[in-house]
Amino acid sequence: MNRSDRPHVIVRVTKNENEFPHMQKYIRTTKRIKEKYQKYNEKKEAYETWTKTTYEKLPLDKQTRFGGHIGSLILTREEAFVHILAHELRHLWQTNHRGKRGKVWGARGLLSDRDADAYAIRKMREWRRLNAPKQVFPDDEILGLS
Repeated sequence: MNRSDRPHVIVRVTKNENEFPHMQKYIRTTKRIKEKYQKYNEKKEAYETWTKTTYEKLPLDKQTRFGGHIGSLILTREEAFVHILAHELRHLWQTNHRGKRGKVWGARGLLSDRDADAYAIRKMREWRRLNAPKQVFPDDEILGLS
């Protein structure tokens, strides 16, 4: 399967969705510890190198951000849809516009998650502005306070 035959956007719907509002964070909370040791294999009559991997929970002051993602606050299911769709469509734009022009600061590589997240956040804010309920503030004369 070559690149043009692959689908550009794949959507998966899950039964256990997050509650809204939802803060999307990309924070490393565990630490991977690799232990290497050698063990003699009598059948092969040689030493073999083995690796044992364990994970330990990090204290709050040692937890760090990881990856190129930018955290964001998603308030409704519609905003989640707008965020995901804008993020994936930005990746499509990135494949068609190679080079750095138009990408955000810190974006690296052909498909940058930092740039896609920044674009998705920008479009999500635009969605909020367009679909926010109109707020009416009555003046003092209508309330009879003047």
